[in-house]
Formats: sequence, structure tokens, C-alpha cells
Amino acid sequence: MNSNQLKPTKKTNPIFSDFSDDDSMGKIIQIFLNEIPKRIELIETSFHSGNKEQLCKIIHQLKGAGGGYGFKLITSNAMAFEKKIKQAADNWQQATTKALEEFVDILHRAYAGRADSGDT
Repeated sequence: MNSNQLKPTKKTNPIFSDFSDDDSMGKIIQIFLNEIPKRIELIETSFHSGNKEQLCKIIHQLKGAGGGYGFKLITSNAMAFEKKIKQAADNWQQATTKALEEFVDILHRAYAGRADSGDT
């Protein structure tokens, strides 16, 4: 997946924060969403360079932040991805490629929801 495109796949729809109707959360949710391209780049770079420790750190951060900003899907997928990475042996990249693609797609979908909200 190319993080420069930042579009959801054809088979999925954008996702939105559970707090999107809360005016007090709007600006901080947008700040979180604005960071997604950078986080995708860090995730992909860490994964492809074999930096398992850095990848786990980023995923762990997103696991907590996702729920805090109303994106339960980010949290649940980050949890599953982190678990797969930690359980995988020497061939962890091969064993977790699908989980990487699924997680990055979730992030793309959240970012796409940001664009659809009119706050670009």
C-alpha cells in the first residue's frame, strides 16, 4: 500500500470517531487524524527495515490513542497487530504482512473520514 495516496480501498468505507458529534473533541480529533500520514510512514518504514521494537512502540501508541479519540477499530486492530508481532518468531515480517496491510487500511479509512468531514 502506498501511504502517499491515503485513500480507503474500494471495498471499504471511511471510519469516523465515536466522538465526531462532540464539538469539544473536534479539534483534537483532527490533530490526531492529521498525524496519520506520518504514522503510516513510520509503521511501514519500521516494518520494512525490520525494526520490530520501533514498530511495536508505534502500534502500542496507536492502540491507546485510537480509543481515546473514539476510534475503537484502530484500537482493536492495533491490539491484534501488536500481539501478532510479539508472538512471531524470526520470520515476523512474513508472518504479519497481512496484519500490517489490514492495520494500514484502517488508518487510511480513518484519514479518509477526516477528508470527508470537510476539514482538510
